[in-house]
Amino acid sequence: MRGPLHRTHRLTDATHDDADTMLHAPPLHRVDSPPPRIHLLKPAADAPANPLDQLFDVRLLSRRRVLILDYDGTLAPLRAVPAGEARGERPESRFATAPYAGTRELLARIRSHPAARVVFVSGRPAREMADMLALSPRPEIFGVHGWEHLTRSGQLVRAIVPAQARAQLDALRALQVRLETAGAIFEDKHAAIAVHWRGRNAEQVRAIRALLAPFETPPDAPARLDGVFAQPFDGGLEVRPHGPSKASVVRSVLREESRDAVVAYFGDDLSDEEAFRALAGRGIGVRVLPAGAPRDAARRPTSAQLTLRAPDELHAFLGRWTEQPGMPAAPVTS
Repeated sequence: MRGPLHRTHRLTDATHDDADTMLHAPPLHRVDSPPPRIHLLKPAADAPANPLDQLFDVRLLSRRRVLILDYDGTLAPLRAVPAGEARGERPESRFATAPYAGTRELLARIRSHPAARVVFVSGRPAREMADMLALSPRPEIFGVHGWEHLTRSGQLVRAIVPAQARAQLDALRALQVRLETAGAIFEDKHAAIAVHWRGRNAEQVRAIRALLAPFETPPDAPARLDGVFAQPFDGGLEVRPHGPSKASVVRSVLREESRDAVVAYFGDDLSDEEAFRALAGRGIGVRVLPAGAPRDAARRPTSAQLTLRAPDELHAFLGRWTEQPGMPAAPVTS
């Protein structure tokens, strides 16, 4: 098994599908030696001033091309769940959101070329994301920030959550009813729990944050590497163990690719910042501003080299990516 997860042994767990494989998660790896830097954003005197023009230089994109793509807020709009939908028999349906119109077609065109690789990474469970993408052939997806890997053959590989982190997640699960009563949406994702409050009023958010306070580690407190940490996102807070992450997914993909591959990572949230940093020197990080994001959202500090707005600028990028030599050209649709 390649990547940040290493096969150890088969475990019996009635809560998982029989085809799933349980894996241990070792410490995060680093690329063995410093890779050659691709100077995409430092144009020569006679080079085009637009960084995108540099990125799409024929000499660069005539090689292997790799896209690593986040989903929510990047390929699909963020969705506020009405308070009346806080409970239900199928919780995954509360969070379902389709990609922007025209996105599937652009991704299918890129994936059709043998020199291209497209990898999806998300905080969502991998199979849930596969259902929403609805791409054929089956895509490669890292779910729950890398704690799950859905291979192109359809096998779901899961990292084993450390005992201390499991106990902390169980303590949070015990608060589910109280959190939902306060107005939160509780999303349990095996190795992580996301508590959503997007669309709630200030009083509800305060009540939800008060219940979550024990899980937010003070900045000056030492972190337990076998425990959990809390990470804010747009409209909520996610609690998950230390270990696999979007950055470790990026490092895994880079190890599998040649050093002259052109790589781009697209993301919109704080969890994507570590992926941008992991890609430094090997490719370009692209921060995507979700549709409807306030004008000052672009001022947030980021480790990405470019910022694009969804869906129009995102589609323009993907459309130009398909138009490089050897790629089937087609108009961008929206």
